[in-house]
Amino acid sequence: MGPLAATRSVLRNYATMSGRATRSEYWWWGLVQGLILLSLCTIAAAAVEPTGPTTLAMVAGGAAFVFMLATLVPNICVMVRRLHDTGRSGAWYFITFVPVIGGIWFLVLMLLGSEDRPNIYGGPPNSDGSPPSGPISTRAPSDDIYSREDVSNAYVAAYTTDPRAAAMRKAVANGEEVGADFAAQRKAEISDYYKRNVLGGAKSGAPENS
Repeated sequence: MGPLAATRSVLRNYATMSGRATRSEYWWWGLVQGLILLSLCTIAAAAVEPTGPTTLAMVAGGAAFVFMLATLVPNICVMVRRLHDTGRSGAWYFITFVPVIGGIWFLVLMLLGSEDRPNIYGGPPNSDGSPPSGPISTRAPSDDIYSREDVSNAYVAAYTTDPRAAAMRKAVANGEEVGADFAAQRKAEISDYYKRNVLGGAKSGAPENS
């Protein structure tokens, strides 16, 4: 994200504390804001004459003051979203009120990288700072080993590839009568196949606890 995209993102989320803000968005916005304030203050100082401040100096000084007031809310909001991006609550902002060490600690937090997967505050923002589109899943990658969906898919695969199960389905599709004993036997065989090949495979693929 560049300076223009960061500025647009901050202004678009002027009073929004929910969601996340990337490190580049936060620091590019800080640089743009600092350059604007520095320019206005430089103009105000250069326009002061020995006899007193000129009209230009007062206008530039007033513009700098108004700019600081106008950016107060978005500054707080982007700081909160930046904390969210690192997986922390916006309440960490109050660490700045701790003398000496508070400011250093907060600076370190602002320098931390983004969490690369969704957290409780949302998914990683897009490159332009907009919220991620589509559903957000907070399931950890390690959960896939025991995913109910994966086990279900494996069960279906085991059922559809078993030739005896295929023969029973074909008989039913052709209108042939399937006895209760035959159906119960097939069900028991498939259940046994599931336990040995699906559940057994899931357990063998799970990492061992040290």
